[in-house]
Amino acid sequence: MSNDIPNFNLLAVFSAVMEQGSLSKAADHLNTNQSTISTALARLKSEIGQELFIRKGRGVVPTAYSQSLYEQIKMPIHELNN
Repeated sequence: MSNDIPNFNLLAVFSAVMEQGSLSKAADHLNTNQSTISTALARLKSEIGQELFIRKGRGVVPTAYSQSLYEQIKMPIHELNN
């Protein structure tokens, strides 16, 4: 991961996917579409240089890196959203 902090909006989308368990549910939660979620995750993946999710069946499974990242950002994301 670079020294730059990823864009808050990308981290918020990532957090929603982690919490909702799927891109489509995260899209519904954020009042957007699945394409927007997918694009945001691709941008975040590019910024941090790590795989975030692995496709499994019709859904996605977070990588170990994603689980670690989520543990680090979930409280700050929730605080900023409130």
